[in-house]
Amino acid sequence: MIDFLKAHQAQIFALLTIVVGFAGAAFGAWLQARGGVIQAKAAEAAAKTAATATLQAVREQADHAATQAHTAALRDQRISAATNLIRADRTLGRVLHTMFREPNVDSTPSYDELLHTWGVVQLVAPTSLKAESDKVLRTSQAFQCLARTRGEAYRLRMQLNGVRGWPEYDDAQQALTAMDAW
Repeated sequence: MIDFLKAHQAQIFALLTIVVGFAGAAFGAWLQARGGVIQAKAAEAAAKTAATATLQAVREQADHAATQAHTAALRDQRISAATNLIRADRTLGRVLHTMFREPNVDSTPSYDELLHTWGVVQLVAPTSLKAESDKVLRTSQAFQCLARTRGEAYRLRMQLNGVRGWPEYDDAQQALTAMDAW
């Protein structure tokens, strides 16, 4: 066998070189493929991380935008409710002032509108505005009570004041004096 190896030594080295070269190329290709797979997995993990971070940022931005939109809508709703309460209070005030000048004035529709707008304020307003709207309602209720109980007497007093000073209307003067005393 040794003779055979000596005789074919050049061919064996050439064949061994080819086999070692082929094995080295195959091993290098295997390493390169394995490195590519590892690199692909790392790229996939990085992409997942980036996608998660991007999704989280988009969610946070959407939540922030939704919060801002909600705050703006609530602010607009509160402003509208307060404005409507003021409008309804002024309307009721005009009706109640009319009750002091004219007979048979009904304040119920205006009062109902004030109660409705006050209820809306109670639903949407912060605590401080609720307390102030309570004061507005109580004042309007007191003024309505005054207009209902004293409106006719005030109209009569104004009519009696119009005839004051005329001697032929001495009974009007006596009635006015009696009302003042009462």
